[in-house]
Amino acid sequence: MYAPISESTLPNEYLEVPERDVVTTSGIALTLINPAYMTRQVHELASKKSGLLGHITSLNPIRPENAADAWEKAALESFELHQDEASGFSDINGETYFRYMAPLYVSEACTKCHEAQGYKVGDVRGGISISLPSEYINSSSIIQTISLFSGHFILWMIGLMGINYSSGQLLNSAKRQRGFGEELKKSNDQMESERNLARQYFNISGVLLIKLDDEGFILSINQKAGEVLGADPETAKGLNWFNEFIPENIREEAREAHYKLMKGELDDYEYYANQIQTRTGELREIAWRNSVIRDDQGEIVSTLISGDDITDLNRSEIALQENERRLSTLMDNLTGMVYRCLNDSNWTMQFVSRGSEKLSGYTLEELIADPAFVYSNILYPDDRYRIWQQVQAVIQENMPFEVEFRIKHKNGDVRWVLARGLRVSSPEVSPEVLEGYIFDITERKQAEEMLESQLDEALRFQKVTVNRELRMKELQDEIKALKTGRITGVENEDN
Repeated sequence: MYAPISESTLPNEYLEVPERDVVTTSGIALTLINPAYMTRQVHELASKKSGLLGHITSLNPIRPENAADAWEKAALESFELHQDEASGFSDINGETYFRYMAPLYVSEACTKCHEAQGYKVGDVRGGISISLPSEYINSSSIIQTISLFSGHFILWMIGLMGINYSSGQLLNSAKRQRGFGEELKKSNDQMESERNLARQYFNISGVLLIKLDDEGFILSINQKAGEVLGADPETAKGLNWFNEFIPENIREEAREAHYKLMKGELDDYEYYANQIQTRTGELREIAWRNSVIRDDQGEIVSTLISGDDITDLNRSEIALQENERRLSTLMDNLTGMVYRCLNDSNWTMQFVSRGSEKLSGYTLEELIADPAFVYSNILYPDDRYRIWQQVQAVIQENMPFEVEFRIKHKNGDVRWVLARGLRVSSPEVSPEVLEGYIFDITERKQAEEMLESQLDEALRFQKVTVNRELRMKELQDEIKALKTGRITGVENEDN
């Protein structure tokens, strides 16, 4: 857009486009205002009125004054890595500011002014930042709390309010000049609407938000805090936080920390966790971050604490640790060995249970330390090829395998073991592994060998017995034949 040239609106020497400066037929000198120039004027007006700082910047600025400071440079570099936004605290001229920046992408319209810089549509051209001074934050504690603890959508709200505020200042200036009182009222109504929306976000925030005075009395709490504490946000006002909601065993310690925070002896935003006691007497574990709120003279007047209820998380972690302990105890007391190994020719072990030492004589550290250890030191040489063939044939059918083989114990004994397992193969598990259980079957094998020996002996005995009976029958038949022949000869002589 074109605007009359004045002391506050001089021609932009960095804007190199045709007809940047023109004169109307009535003799009024106009200069072309591009979006970056207009944004800069908005920011300057806001800065004069409220101390709210705005800056449009780039890693490759045309105007030297638009160069990024250290915080902005880091944010711009993160945009190049596809981060959507950046926020945090940093010092500007020795004062602490909350800062928010969003990227500016090159659109088709941008190429008119930036074509010479080689940008393409979709590139990150730069960013626009908003910095809220501590005075602004302290006079708007709700917005501060939400910006710190309620996620990206709250950061969006702060940015939106800052832009609306800046826009409002620019409009106010124009309205004073033109006497547009109705537009001014409309702008104020919009600002009030934004504040109400911020209060709504304060109440629907997913964290506990609690504001305390210098003595620890509750000034306000949000709905989430009321739900966790079992207290209505309205009736909770005026209650002493430490007497009502902090367990007695840590009450004085917490109260002392609060007093130190009010005196400025503790750092803001320091993370810590402690228990609270709800109205029902239940103890809940909360992770806290504290911040102080200052008045216009910079004096600390109250504290704002934000907390996440981590009770269920801690309970889950404790339950998980207990399950892991039970599983470890169970595996360590098994008579065999639980294992996890790569499906390679060395059966490279990734995990073995404590039962490995009783089974093989080797500790789990020895079994895992050398990838070729199990193959070269434990597996009986005559069984190696057979084991590999049997296991691979079964797992190709996605079936669990079971294979018997011999191992060499560390003391030199040869023992029989039975290995059971299955293949674990998925995108989350790479390379392919085998998991299962190995236990000692030496006594069973010895019993089988003894039974086989006894069976062989019985068969030999049976064979000898049968042969003896056959021989006895043959002898009996021979005797009978002899007797029969003798009798026949005597009868012939008588005749």
